[in-house]
Amino acid sequence: MNMNIKRLIRTFDLNKSIPPVMVGLVLEGIFILISLRVAENFLIASEYSQLTIVYSIISILSFGLFAGLEQIRQSQRTDEFSLNKTIRYALISLLCISPILLFILIQLKISILFSFLIFISAFSYAIQFDFFGYLSHIKKPYSYAGLKVLDAGLKIFLVFSFGSLLQSFFAIVFAYSLAPLVALLLYLRLSNLNPSYKKTISSKTKAYIDLSILNFISLSYLYGLPLVNYLKDNETIYTASNLFFGQAYSQVLQFTLAPIQFYFLPKLAKQYSKGENIKLSDIYRGFYMAAIVSIAYVVFTYIFGVRVITYFFYNSFNLDEQETILIAMISVLILLIKTSSFYLIAIRKTELLGYTLLSSFLLLGAIVYFTQLNITFAFLLTCSFSLLIIFYLNIKLITDDQ
Repeated sequence: MNMNIKRLIRTFDLNKSIPPVMVGLVLEGIFILISLRVAENFLIASEYSQLTIVYSIISILSFGLFAGLEQIRQSQRTDEFSLNKTIRYALISLLCISPILLFILIQLKISILFSFLIFISAFSYAIQFDFFGYLSHIKKPYSYAGLKVLDAGLKIFLVFSFGSLLQSFFAIVFAYSLAPLVALLLYLRLSNLNPSYKKTISSKTKAYIDLSILNFISLSYLYGLPLVNYLKDNETIYTASNLFFGQAYSQVLQFTLAPIQFYFLPKLAKQYSKGENIKLSDIYRGFYMAAIVSIAYVVFTYIFGVRVITYFFYNSFNLDEQETILIAMISVLILLIKTSSFYLIAIRKTELLGYTLLSSFLLLGAIVYFTQLNITFAFLLTCSFSLLIIFYLNIKLITDDQ
């Protein structure tokens, strides 16, 4: 174990791509928090709580559905950027989850116009994520980080601009929906990158659907507490803000996923494509690093978590230390699930990930609908179920290959 830890530390020191990606993601998170603070000045309490629910949906759609584009790009060997593939996969993703999405939008009584804005934001992020994967593949970490920071910085600018001019809930939602598209257009205009837009030989659509299931369900866990809580009891609109910011704080841990994935997933895919002998320790290098970060994060949360959330995130936050730790543990489990999935992604056994996460999500739905178990405990239980299954699959597959 000590040997693995030393190797990971040496890898972090030697690989120059990890620090800029990490810094970019941290700045992105800080800027998003600032934008939410700015938005709070233009909204009454009920509107602000509703904004947290709408932002949860945007996050689940954008980061959940389309992070698979980045993973597909990182695990394949092509230097071309295909806009045709991105749009096709985005449409397939939205079609696959349209029944549950329509159910949520109807239950929340979100207007057609707001729904359209959410879709615009989601499609913009689809292109961004494929571009992130492209930048990972051609080893442009500073460009990757720059686009992240630009996107979040524009959220602050647009929220302040539209909020000051119009001072309405619609203006704030419009600002958040428009920011990713404007960021992408500005970035492509200002950068000196010249990606090819040819129609490339792309990965199987099935693999992308599997990864969409993985990421959509993972983000449903990471952002879904206020949404599920409100769907179960629509009298809890004010509770939504507390749960949202509890999860927003726990989402900080996910910033470590991109640099870990940026380095370890392409490397594992390269090992597999060259027919090299892959050991169990190779599979779990990313997991080991995630586990070390998670332990430090949980200790920090136990000591400072509530104070940090109250001071930096949401002044009216009133969850106690135990509830905050439990919400943070959801983020820990999702990080471990994703970092332990690299091998299955690299060897194109993505259907196993899809089946595993879908099964756990159906189990979550059954628990929430048919029992009175605390929703946070239900999230933790089903996440743990997914992680154990992925552990089993990794061990079985690597054993069978030897």
